[in-house]
Amino acid sequence: MDFLYPHPDYNRVNHHNDIGLVVTRKPVTVNEWVKPIRIADESTLDAALVDQPDLPLNVSGFGGMDRLKTPAKVLRFATIRLQEMSVCFGNRTGEKDFPGHFCAGGERTASGIFRDSCDGDSGGPVTFM
Repeated sequence: MDFLYPHPDYNRVNHHNDIGLVVTRKPVTVNEWVKPIRIADESTLDAALVDQPDLPLNVSGFGGMDRLKTPAKVLRFATIRLQEMSVCFGNRTGEKDFPGHFCAGGERTASGIFRDSCDGDSGGPVTFM
């Protein structure tokens, strides 16, 4: 990564607009580990996030997994599920309270492992099929 351009309206307090553009000087080689993804437009996102409760979402990042929030040395990923807004935000729900946000949470696997995003993953990619 040579340059990082954060969203001009990024808010460090509430993490609104936690997205940015990464620029590299060298071309990126597409291979089994690096692939382009389609950016969803607003109508696709609205349809997916509103009409498909329990939608599996893929998250990834280098967020900390310990109490010290030490960043991971390798990229980590997990599949989490879309949740009702009230699960994450209690009585304050809906677009008027949290514009541009959605609620997704981890789950315990059959083997007892809890999968979720980590502190420091905010602003990282969320993908779905």
